[in-house]
Parts: sequence; C-alpha cells; structure tokens
Amino acid sequence: MNKRGQLYIMAALILMGVLYTLLMPSNIIKKTTETSNMEEIAVNFDRESTHFLNSLIISNQPIFDAFLNFTVLFTSYTKTKNQDVGMIYTFVHQNKLYIGNYGEDTLKVTTGSSTTLLPGCLTDVDTSFSLAGLDIAIPDVDLGTFQSCLKGVPLPSDYDQHLKMTITEPDTGSSIALNTETAPKNPDLIIISKEKTANTRRVYTKGKFI
Repeated sequence: MNKRGQLYIMAALILMGVLYTLLMPSNIIKKTTETSNMEEIAVNFDRESTHFLNSLIISNQPIFDAFLNFTVLFTSYTKTKNQDVGMIYTFVHQNKLYIGNYGEDTLKVTTGSSTTLLPGCLTDVDTSFSLAGLDIAIPDVDLGTFQSCLKGVPLPSDYDQHLKMTITEPDTGSSIALNTETAPKNPDLIIISKEKTANTRRVYTKGKFI
C-alpha cells in the first residue's frame, strides 16, 4: 500500500474517533439530564403532595375535587419544566382509589378483579397557570374541564395494595405493563417519558426507571 493510501486510512480512523468522542458524551449527558429532571419532578411532587394532604385537614373540599385540582396544577407546573413527560397519579383514601392519567396514552388499571380505563389528557392541560410555587388551597382549576382526567374507583374486597397498569399508545397500539404498590393516604406519582428505549416508553417511579 502506498503512503497516500495509508494517509487516507489514518485520516478516516481519526475522523471516526473524533465523531465517537463527540457523540458519546452527548448521549451520556442527555441520559444524566433526563434522570436529574425526573428526580427534580419527583422531589417537587413529594413536597407539594405533603401540602395537599395538609390542606385536606383544613378544607371542606370533596376528595375528588381536591385531588383533581392538585393534579392539574402540578401537571401544569411540570409542563413549564419539561414538555416531554406525562404523569400518572394515584391516591388511596377511605377505601377508594383516585387515579389520574395526565399522559398521552390510554391507561388500564387493575385493582384486584376490577378494571378501569382512563384516556390520556396531557394535551388538555396547558401552562398558563401563574405559579410561584403551588398553592392547592386556591381553586385555580375549572374542575369541569378536567373531569375525565381523574377517576375515583371503589376498592374491591380482594384489593391487596398492588396495582397492575397497562399503558397503550392510541396510534400504534403498542403497550407496556407495570406493577406498583399503593399506601393509604399517600399520593404517588409515575412519570412517563415521551422518549422511547427499544420502542418502549421510559417509566420513572419511586426513584428509578423501570
């Protein structure tokens, strides 16, 4: 092989190395940023859900209305931080499961022998609320607009605090299944990323991706 051919090969190898170096860190940074973003949302939810529980003690608002108000406000707040995620909220109170689907996909929830379907209503929630932190004691939400986002489901006698969920994309019909636990009087959050890994939605809950 002549020297010119060797130079071409060396140049090609160097170029490949440069491209690899440039692309790989960006992927790592992207994944790290996504994880940090999910963690930030989860931490904010834990803080604001505590305020929500405290408000129930001093408020005469029905549980359904109070939780609907809280979930819409928190979803709106989250969309100002990240437009690429949806949320599923759960709350068990007085032998009833309240579940809200603020994602893009249809949600099927199984509690014992009972099944509930909820369409996604992420697009119904905008970011026009003026939020300097959340104050769920103030009814900023037109509850009638978001009634379909949340359901209150009486818990069956065979309910064992385990929820089985199936998230199905309306356009493609593809779905993912996940299981989670609920604790009485403890609101919980599942974050659904629009980004996919191996053609599957990324799901973050209880401090980790599942």
